[in-house]
Amino acid sequence: MSWELFWLGWSSFIAIGIMTLVWRENPYYRLIEHIIIGAGCAHALMYGLLAVQTTGITPILSGRILLIIPLILAILTLGRLTPWGWVSRYPVALLTAIGIGILIGGALEGQIVGQVRSIGETILAAKDPYTTVSAVFAGIASLCAILYFIYTKEHKGVLGGFARFGRIILMAGLGISWGMEFGWFITALGTWTENVVNFIKALLGVP
Repeated sequence: MSWELFWLGWSSFIAIGIMTLVWRENPYYRLIEHIIIGAGCAHALMYGLLAVQTTGITPILSGRILLIIPLILAILTLGRLTPWGWVSRYPVALLTAIGIGILIGGALEGQIVGQVRSIGETILAAKDPYTTVSAVFAGIASLCAILYFIYTKEHKGVLGGFARFGRIILMAGLGISWGMEFGWFITALGTWTENVVNFIKALLGVP
């Protein structure tokens, strides 16, 4: 049996096991679930150990002594597994604070500031009325979507109208997003089904 046929059979075995959940939960599905979770955990563990070696231990041995600090913080997180679990609070609190700061800054830049800047640049660089109208509408829609999340004032009057329009924009955006996600799922399902059919045809010798 060739490697190509082997991997085709293995992927078919996984795909069929996952799709059996449509019928009901069964031992076959649980087996596949455990295999995927176990393989994922093993991969994450090996990748994490490799990352510690390449980004921590190796640079420290080459002279970058300051990297000892994050390495010590990483070791302290393992304190949760010991009677001195309180030592893990410090690295967890530090990582959480840094992560939230980066997340908020990135979200503001990517989803608000960057989008407003892009809309403004599109309006200024527009060479036809359609592009201008589209960019202006995108700017108004973005502003209304932001106004929907203003909770310090009741949504009445002009603010209420803009907030309701913002809610419509948000629902439309979520609908498009879920539609794209569903389309990807259907594509993946079709690929899995095709792999299963190809594997059965290969076993039967059907060209």
